[in-house]
Amino acid sequence: MVDTSDLTKLDDRAINRIIGLAWADRVTFEEIEAKTGLRESDVIVTMRRHLKPKSFRIWRARVNGRGTKHQKRFRKDQKMVHLQTHEALHQAT
Repeated sequence: MVDTSDLTKLDDRAINRIIGLAWADRVTFEEIEAKTGLRESDVIVTMRRHLKPKSFRIWRARVNGRGTKHQKRFRKDQKMVHLQTHEALHQAT
């Protein structure tokens, strides 16, 4: 767990882990918080500090509105994909 009171004290290994988790499509912010102790806002601050400005903008655009980065939306999106797949299978037969 990371002490969120001072994000500047993160070591390179912790920063790399946070960045890797944040870039992963299937890892929600809730899972990142459970693994590292950082809230979504802390992850955003960390990404802003340690990524190049263009990389940060690309990441934010990618994460904004992405259902898989929030557990509640991720579950809803999974159900929708399952329903669409299920319907497609039944229409094909």
